[in-house]
Amino acid sequence: MGPVAVYAEGFLKMARSARKEAEIRKAALRLFVEKGYEGTSTREIARLAGTAEGNLYRHFASKTDLARKLFEACAERMGTALQNALAGREGPRSRLGALLVGMFEFALQEPEAFAYLQQLHRHPVIWNPPPAVVLPKTYFVAVIREGIHQGAFRPVDPELATAWIVGMIQHAFWFWRMGYVASLEGMVGQTREAVFRMLERTRPCAQEVVEATSASR
Repeated sequence: MGPVAVYAEGFLKMARSARKEAEIRKAALRLFVEKGYEGTSTREIARLAGTAEGNLYRHFASKTDLARKLFEACAERMGTALQNALAGREGPRSRLGALLVGMFEFALQEPEAFAYLQQLHRHPVIWNPPPAVVLPKTYFVAVIREGIHQGAFRPVDPELATAWIVGMIQHAFWFWRMGYVASLEGMVGQTREAVFRMLERTRPCAQEVVEATSASR
């Protein structure tokens, strides 16, 4: 066998290996979302991927290793989507609105990846992601902190505000998917306005109610 043939054979082996790894990742993502991390076995993943269980361990050291690498890949894809949403945006209000819409669009385009990120970020398997992994929340925290510094948003804990916002997006999206919310456009628009009202409020809601009641007397 000549050097060209050897190279070609090696290239084909690498291509087959990459394709099989992609199939394993796809099968694992679907099963983890449907059945949860604990409820999914490596045997089930291999069966859905159309391969032997032993082949899974040629690509991943363990089920935990597979789950972590899937999380990292999904986080990277969402991060790219959020970066693209921010492109050309100026000002914290415009940038925060773009992030919110960008996360909704990612949820629509990659619902399994979105669900997996929401599911596994609370799991002990991923509580301490590698420093190289930029979590999607990082973009929200940075923009909220920028808005507070510029006086556009009220002084709140940026991490806590991000938790509120992501929770709103997550629940609104799943309510829409279950048919409880009729309009996709309305869901995005009303969630965006709710976020701005929350961050731009300058007085406690209770104080406003008292003042309005007093004024009506």
